[in-house]
Amino acid sequence: MKKVILFAIVLMGGVLNVCAQQATYGIVGGATLASSTFEVGGDTDNSTALGYHIGLQTQITFNETWSLQPEILFTSLYETGDDAADDALNFIQVPVFMKYFASENFYILGGPQATFLLDTDIDTQEFTKFNIGAGLGLGYIFSNQIFIESRAIYQINNSYIGDGDVSSRRNFVNLSLGYKF
Repeated sequence: MKKVILFAIVLMGGVLNVCAQQATYGIVGGATLASSTFEVGGDTDNSTALGYHIGLQTQITFNETWSLQPEILFTSLYETGDDAADDALNFIQVPVFMKYFASENFYILGGPQATFLLDTDIDTQEFTKFNIGAGLGLGYIFSNQIFIESRAIYQINNSYIGDGDVSSRRNFVNLSLGYKF
């Protein structure tokens, strides 16, 4: 019991320390490219989708080189190709990235991303609506308020949860323009 109380006190101290750091807020939006891979018994089917994303972000600065950047993005994708569906696939993406400033204006970011599939006709008995990815990206700050960013997200888990030897993944590439308040 003492260990649990000590852990809770240390955790609360860490949270309060993070909250005491400088935080900035902003909006971000841009183009999204997604590639989907569906593999059944060695046969692979690939498709791409193009769309957009828009959302909010927070940057919690720890020191001159490190910060934490959680975001919430609405992403809408439209499949391309002959077999493309007419309806958009809509997602909520929640990346939580660590950001390292290599110089005053150039940074590298990376971390986990949760992706939630919203309205769709996909059979949720065989496919999950919640996926986890790992992301890596680069960014450049033009002024104190305007920045550009590019990132790639690789889906870690298999979206297919039904029976059978099936693998389904969707990876994302975002190119964003943002404004900090």
